[in-house]
Amino acid sequence: MKMRKKYMFFVQGLVIVFIFSFILFYNLNRSRVIVLYSYSNQVPEVVAFSEGFFNVTDDLKNPYIVNSYMNISRANSSEERTRFGLKSREFIDEFDPELIVAVGEEAQEYAARYYGGKSKIKVIFACIRDHHPYSYDTTPNVTGILEEMPLTPILEVLKETYPQNIHPDNPLELIFLGDKSFRVTMEKDYILRQKWHPFIVQDFIQLDTFEEWQHTIKSLQEQKKQAVILLLNYDHLKIKKGCNGKVSSKDVLTWTLNHSPYPMIGLYENHFYDGAFLSFFPSARESGQKAATYVQNVMKGKAAKDMTVSKTKQFMVGIRHTKHNPFPFVIPKSFEVIAQTNNRYVDDEA
Repeated sequence: MKMRKKYMFFVQGLVIVFIFSFILFYNLNRSRVIVLYSYSNQVPEVVAFSEGFFNVTDDLKNPYIVNSYMNISRANSSEERTRFGLKSREFIDEFDPELIVAVGEEAQEYAARYYGGKSKIKVIFACIRDHHPYSYDTTPNVTGILEEMPLTPILEVLKETYPQNIHPDNPLELIFLGDKSFRVTMEKDYILRQKWHPFIVQDFIQLDTFEEWQHTIKSLQEQKKQAVILLLNYDHLKIKKGCNGKVSSKDVLTWTLNHSPYPMIGLYENHFYDGAFLSFFPSARESGQKAATYVQNVMKGKAAKDMTVSKTKQFMVGIRHTKHNPFPFVIPKSFEVIAQTNNRYVDDEA
């Protein structure tokens, strides 16, 4: 009886070893893909990209995909961001992937761009405005998806809300406001290149601390002009100079909504979740779907240089109707439908 039990344990052990060996062998022989995100998996843009990416499947080849999150917003200095990038590159080198899907500006700057020109590893970039700063336009093993700012719908709302400011003698002024994060810095040239006519870009302000942010908003209260604030990233705002502690993004926007002398439009997806009354942003889900299609093409043997860089076409709208909004915008019904369809519509007035 004892011998029979030992024999059964031995057989069970062999089965377990066989199963794990098979799984290990299977994974080792699958094409390896790293999806490298600039931010954490709690950021709405990351969640939306991931949903789009993993919603696209290919039955012909099933690559071994690993998600990696730089969580760059935790870094308090350029030195720390460099260290975060070094850790990401060490992980990439150890994992030895066939393909890197780099999502966000920081993922390019601190990790993916180092693999440009290395034909063994292909790079697909996503969720960035311009690929030229990383020399991706001249690198044969790199392709990807550029995010287009939803300029047309933003201008449509501004024209509907401020028809009196369309005339060149009395133009509406646009103030871009954000932190000194790498993301905002990289977006500056792109934003200023856009055609904001018939309105004018009055200022592009980048701040380091919440203390500076509050001072700037209060100084705007003293200016008598017709203007709209367009919000950029503010996740990197430190509490004050000399302090590495940061203010939560929700607290930043709540304070700003209560003190801003001008209406505001958010340009990122997290602005809606932070409480912005109106926000327009590219569809990260679309970027994820496009990136997954590129991955499938690479798995089928297509070279990165043979896949042209594409641009996002879809945009998302976040709307919060509330009686506490002192600056309501005139929002076309079609935009409300988009917001409602994608669960980014809140009506506190109901």
